[in-house]
Amino acid sequence: MAILFEWYENVNDLNKPEDERLLHPRPVLAMPMETDDITSHIEHASSMSRGDIRGVLAELSRVVAYGLGRGQRVHIEGLGYFWITLESTEPIYHATPQKSHKVRLKSIRFQPEKSLLESIHHPGFSRMERGDHARTLADEDIDRLLAEHFATHLVLTRAQAQRLFSLTRNTTYRLLHRLVDEGRLRNEGTTRMPMYVLV
Repeated sequence: MAILFEWYENVNDLNKPEDERLLHPRPVLAMPMETDDITSHIEHASSMSRGDIRGVLAELSRVVAYGLGRGQRVHIEGLGYFWITLESTEPIYHATPQKSHKVRLKSIRFQPEKSLLESIHHPGFSRMERGDHARTLADEDIDRLLAEHFATHLVLTRAQAQRLFSLTRNTTYRLLHRLVDEGRLRNEGTTRMPMYVLV
C-alpha cells in the first residue's frame, strides 16, 4: 500500500497570493500499528511466545522511562535516540525567585537512526483526494486522539485539531462541526475564535 499524503500550505505564506505559497507534503496517518500487531510480527519472525514478547516490550518501556527520568539520552540500536525536553511553568526572568522549582517535563523527542530510515520499504506515495481523510478516521481513532490531546490541554483550537487529525483546514472545520453536532465537543469560545472542550 502506498503512503498517502496531502499538500499543505506553509503557515508563513498564508498572507501571500495563492500562486506564491509554498506547499509541503504531510502524511495522512493510517490506522495505528498497536502492540498486538507488533507482537504478532515478532512472533512470526522468531521463536518467542506472545507472552515473552509482551514482557520484553513492557520492560523496554520501563527501562527507557528510567533512563529518561535520569536525564539520559537513550539509544536503541537500529531504532534511534530518545531524550526529554523541558519547559518552565511560568515566564522566568533572571530575577525570578526559586527558578529551579518552576521547571517541568514537556515532551520526549525522537531522532531515528539513518539505518531505520533506509529500511522503510514502501511502494511509493499517493496523494489522497481532498476530504477523503476525514472519512478514513474511525470514531475510535477520533476518540483516542481527542483523549490524548485533552490529557494535556484544557481546550482544542482549530489549528490544534488540524495538526492532531492531519487534515486540511476546511476538512478540520467540517469535522469539528460534526463533533459539536454529535454532542462530543462543545464550543466554549466564539464563532470567530472557537475553543472546543470535551462534553
